[in-house]
Amino acid sequence: MSHGLIEQNCFLGESYIQNNLAYREVTSDVIIDFKIAQKAVMNQLQMNNSHQFSKTAKEVLLLKYSVWFNFLLKLELVLLTTKPEERRERIGALLNERSRCYKDTIKRNPKIFDQEWFEIWDIVHQHLFDYLTITHQILDVNDKCKYYRSFGKLLIKVLSQTLFEAFEVDVILNKDKDYIHLHLNSLDFSYKEATGKSLLVTRMKYYEKIKKVNKVILSSYIDSGLVPVEATDIYQYLKEKGYEIEIR
Repeated sequence: MSHGLIEQNCFLGESYIQNNLAYREVTSDVIIDFKIAQKAVMNQLQMNNSHQFSKTAKEVLLLKYSVWFNFLLKLELVLLTTKPEERRERIGALLNERSRCYKDTIKRNPKIFDQEWFEIWDIVHQHLFDYLTITHQILDVNDKCKYYRSFGKLLIKVLSQTLFEAFEVDVILNKDKDYIHLHLNSLDFSYKEATGKSLLVTRMKYYEKIKKVNKVILSSYIDSGLVPVEATDIYQYLKEKGYEIEIR
């Protein structure tokens, strides 16, 4: 009988690498934070509020959390058992494998996942996946504790951002809503530091090709005392394009 991660870690024969208590403490903290964030997103999906998430949006988010939780477990083992000079390549391959996993699952199940919804979301979400891979290339893989903590925290933020993307795509495809709804948070700034581009402006440029509107609702989750919404790239872009802007 296979015991998954436990078996792989305990029965490596002569290649067994001594365990690391400090490292396991770090990975445990990240996994706990991941599950807490997942619960918060699941609660949002079930709340009876002004926006009811579509079936596809819910299923995509559930699938994403399942796929990337599996990634965290595999990453924990890779960092523990792989030589430092081999880690970056191994983790990069694991990232690509997890990305293919959820995309293939969605494509193979058209009765569960609306393919039009997926095609729109997949294009805008690709920018976040690219951000993950860029960050992976920058982080120090020699320090497994620091790497796991840093990458785990980023992954949690990216998955939380996926909730906003799902909301936005639902609105795009809702013919009764004559506006585009965007969500601004701190990830837009860290994305720009890494890529030189605004994540939200990039999404908006794609959305406006699909849905022609005059109004954009901009929900802000940033500290306006530190960065006024009016000073952000997305606000300036919308203003230059002549959109009616409603800030929430």
